[in-house]
Amino acid sequence: MSDFKLPRKSRVATLLATYYNVDEDNSTEANGGDPTNIDGIHFDAETHLKKVLKEKPLPELVSVSNELSGEIKTLDGNLQMLVYENYNKFLSATDTIRAMKHNVESIEEELITLSNHMKDINKNSDLINTNLADSRAKIEQLNAVRALVKKLQFIFELPSKLHRSVTCEAYTQAVKYYKMASEILDENSNIPSFRTIKDEADDIMHRLRAQLRDLIKKDEESLNNSDFTEFISLLLQLDEDDLTLRQQFLLRWTTIINNHTLPLKAPCSSAEENTIFIKKLHDGSIKNIFRFANDFKILFLDSNQLTQQAQIKARTQLDSSVCKFVDSYLSILESKLQHPDLTGSVLIEVLQQVDFNLQNLVAVVDFSKDLKTKSLNFAKKSLEQSICRSTNNSFLRFEELFQGITKKTTEIYAERLTKSPFQRPKNLKSDLSTPVILVSSEMKEIILTLCNNLQVLNEASNRDQELFNLTSELIISEMHSLHQKVHQKILLEASLVSGDPHFGTAASVSKDMLQHTLSSLLLARLSSQICEHSLWSPVFELFTKFPSAVKKLGGLSFSTNEMNDLWTKTSQMLLKVYVSWSTQQLSTILYSREWNSNFDEPTAVSPSIPQLINSLWMIQQDIFDVFDLSRKIPNEATIKLPTDDDRLCSIRGKGALIEKDIQRMFAAKDTTSLLQNIELSPPTALAFITKGVIQTTTELIRREVCLDLPGLHQLQVDVRCLRWGVYLLLDNAAQFDVLLDEIMLSASDRCMKPAPAESSIVLKCFGTMRAMLVFKLES
Repeated sequence: MSDFKLPRKSRVATLLATYYNVDEDNSTEANGGDPTNIDGIHFDAETHLKKVLKEKPLPELVSVSNELSGEIKTLDGNLQMLVYENYNKFLSATDTIRAMKHNVESIEEELITLSNHMKDINKNSDLINTNLADSRAKIEQLNAVRALVKKLQFIFELPSKLHRSVTCEAYTQAVKYYKMASEILDENSNIPSFRTIKDEADDIMHRLRAQLRDLIKKDEESLNNSDFTEFISLLLQLDEDDLTLRQQFLLRWTTIINNHTLPLKAPCSSAEENTIFIKKLHDGSIKNIFRFANDFKILFLDSNQLTQQAQIKARTQLDSSVCKFVDSYLSILESKLQHPDLTGSVLIEVLQQVDFNLQNLVAVVDFSKDLKTKSLNFAKKSLEQSICRSTNNSFLRFEELFQGITKKTTEIYAERLTKSPFQRPKNLKSDLSTPVILVSSEMKEIILTLCNNLQVLNEASNRDQELFNLTSELIISEMHSLHQKVHQKILLEASLVSGDPHFGTAASVSKDMLQHTLSSLLLARLSSQICEHSLWSPVFELFTKFPSAVKKLGGLSFSTNEMNDLWTKTSQMLLKVYVSWSTQQLSTILYSREWNSNFDEPTAVSPSIPQLINSLWMIQQDIFDVFDLSRKIPNEATIKLPTDDDRLCSIRGKGALIEKDIQRMFAAKDTTSLLQNIELSPPTALAFITKGVIQTTTELIRREVCLDLPGLHQLQVDVRCLRWGVYLLLDNAAQFDVLLDEIMLSASDRCMKPAPAESSIVLKCFGTMRAMLVFKLES
């Protein structure tokens, strides 16, 4: 303590510690050398007093004085209390020592007396043993004679005891008596009396064997299982053939187990009834199988009465029989698990109960190898069937949705075929967009429901790690397979509409073709919506929850980017199918035009050209309606056609024309050329179709057409009208000038004396049809 202002209790404790020479870290080491430290061993009163008088004012000196006086009185009181307590302890110790001295003296006397008594006891004991030695020998001899007499009495009474036991149906006691006496009777069979007794006992036991054989043939109602097992055990003790007994034992238990499971094979009308049947199957079948295995093992494997070879055969028979019973049990259970209303949580509970039952059975038949793997194999098969059933049901619903699209397109085209070539059915936009919207919403609902059900199944299996891993792997695998099947189904629909239609023959265009053409367009929109709205995102979330399962299954790929790429490419492929079919449909219109007939000078546009332009317009509207794009409204006033229509018929102008077209193709890099391999999209689909139609016309002229001069002039009027239609319907239509020019270049090559028609004649022939087309398209 370095200061007088420390707490009072602390100072008192320190003073007591100093009194008792208790070392404190802060008392002897830190402050021990300071003469002004009142608690130190080097304290000097005069030095301390001088310091206090020098440093402290009068009020503090008075306070310090009063505090010291109080502490001195407290210390004196504590010292007096300690002295009193120690004095009392000293007096008590003195009294204890005095009493111990007196007690030790009396103990020594008692020990001497006890030693004398023990000596007397030893002498008397020796004397008694000596006097009774002869009598003890006689008693032992008499006891041996008595035991022998009892055995002889048991032997002579054996036939009567056996007969009485058999009569009272105490078969176990009878066999026990017989086994006890059989060894003695065999050893003394040369004595006539013993031989007689043995013959009588053997005869009784022979009749007992026959009686037991008849008893074990009774059914379960006439003989309970405990008595049956007991009778089998008695026959084994009586050296009955173990093979016959095993077959009899197996036959009875097979009948019992089959009789119990047969009613449970009946189909269930409700999920509740199905659950009750499953519980009965657990409680009944497994209990019977367990008891069969346990009794069989006790009778034929744990018994010492069978040879080692017989035990090996019995072990093999037990293994095969138990596996057979378990297979039957699992087969019935599997049929119950096929119930459509069975939930995932109930399925997991059933699988866990099966695993628990089979593990207990393995504890009895511990040598069976097949039995140990049946639980896992059954769980895997049941889970796989359940998950496959869910995904297959979902896929069937997907197929129904796709068939709905086909049905709707059939209705639309049935209505369209009843209209004139220039008239579109009413409400066509809603008719085209509705099936896609319904299918996409239904698909999303199906996927969400399926994922939720599988999630419940997986969460229910979370209590068992092995079952959880198995469930997650199956879910990932099946969902990946389902996604692939849906994708392949759409591709299959595409393949149905993209087969070889024998291009170039008019008969190839049919109602089915028209229907499939629109189906491919709707499927393209559906694929696009799958990507845009991430319909498969719940499946992707399932994949992210089980990375270990994905890795174990070979790293099934299902990332968001890969999913989007897959469905984007699918949409583009289906658009290409639509473009291909539409191009072939329009090509049939060109094939219907008269090409090689003798023409008069043109007076109007050929009827096929307005029909072709109207078809292009309807295709454009179909694409915009299906993909919900803003509709292009024709504005004839904004069209500015090229003025060099007469540039292409003379051989002298071909070189300049080709040079000009080449410059146009490579001058503007920002202009999209149809000659480039660009990505197909809905807005560019009509451009691809138009390109295909123009190229088809060019190839037709090059291969099959021969023109006279009026025919060339008619084609010039038709191309002028077609050019106007392309400019009317398509943005950036100037890129088609090269292709349209190629038609006239090819026609001039197929004409003997090519010469262009007058521009006034072309405009006159085109004018009437132009006004009619504008009216039809705007209406």
